Amino acid sequence: MPPNATTSKTGHAGVRSASSVNSLAIAEPSYVAIVNTLRLAGWRVGAHNDFWMERQEEWRTFWMWTHPKTGRYIESEGANDLEALSRCLMNMTRLAD
Repeated sequence: MPPNATTSKTGHAGVRSASSVNSLAIAEPSYVAIVNTLRLAGWRVGAHNDFWMERQEEWRTFWMWTHPKTGRYIESEGANDLEALSRCLMNMTRLAD
């Protein structure tokens, strides 16, 4: 492990530095940031499922959000939470246009 590495209680190893890689990771939205953005815009989770695709032999995740004031919904699926939530965020911005 590099000398500037850290380990969290969950065993996740990270590196403390101001490298461009770490800056890029900060610039890209996390799934938590997307969830918070959707919630602040009034959206609520209607459904969230992780499921196994037998033919493709891979896991997928599905998210559906509802808006109680407008009655609208947005949904998406992806290979992981970040992919699916990014698509939901994109769908939300399209509805706002």
